Amino acid sequence: MTRVEQTATAFLVTSLGAAQKHTLQLFNSIEKGRFRVALPYLKRAEHVLAQITPDCASQEWCADFRRGWDFRGLNRLSKWLRGFDSEVLVCVNSYPLFCSHLARMLARVRIPIIEIFHARNWRPTRTGRCG
Repeated sequence: MTRVEQTATAFLVTSLGAAQKHTLQLFNSIEKGRFRVALPYLKRAEHVLAQITPDCASQEWCADFRRGWDFRGLNRLSKWLRGFDSEVLVCVNSYPLFCSHLARMLARVRIPIIEIFHARNWRPTRTGRCG
């Protein structure tokens, strides 16, 4: 039987609020035999950690970002990126995407970054275009 290598993947979210519900569903349903997944989040919201399936995440970690430009939070995130050795970083929405690019430059690591854009009020117009 061939042994499958696990792909180290991290899902970076701002906090674990209602907007990240779909991300948590994806996170909980990902195939554990093929992926080693982590859930770093930028702002504190530990009360939602109960929504994560037990033994699903290899890590749940908070960068403890404060308001505005948080250089300490970026520094913590860059150190985490070096330590987790992720093969891909999935960012949920634009703020985590922005922070991950800055942290990746600070960490001097080459990690592919993918963005998932979450919108609650998306409706196609009559022409079929998003409005």
